[in-house]
Amino acid sequence: MNHRTDHATAEHRFRALLDRSELPAPDEVAYLRDSLVFCWHESRAIVVVDLEDPLDELPEPILGGAAGDGFGGLDDGDFVATG
Repeated sequence: MNHRTDHATAEHRFRALLDRSELPAPDEVAYLRDSLVFCWHESRAIVVVDLEDPLDELPEPILGGAAGDGFGGLDDGDFVATG
């Protein structure tokens, strides 16, 4: 599969995910060398999809911890401060 086809396939899959989730389509999509950038102007949101090292198998989603904290039961020590 060529580079441009990888991008088009990823965009199609992401748009299908948004549609199934009843989320709005992006206002703009940028094709960068190894990624896609989806932009929503009004909400000033972006999603970057890294195509450089695709996963053969998707990990299980984190849907909230035992206490329903929204972080899949992660503790403060599981986060790394940056910047």
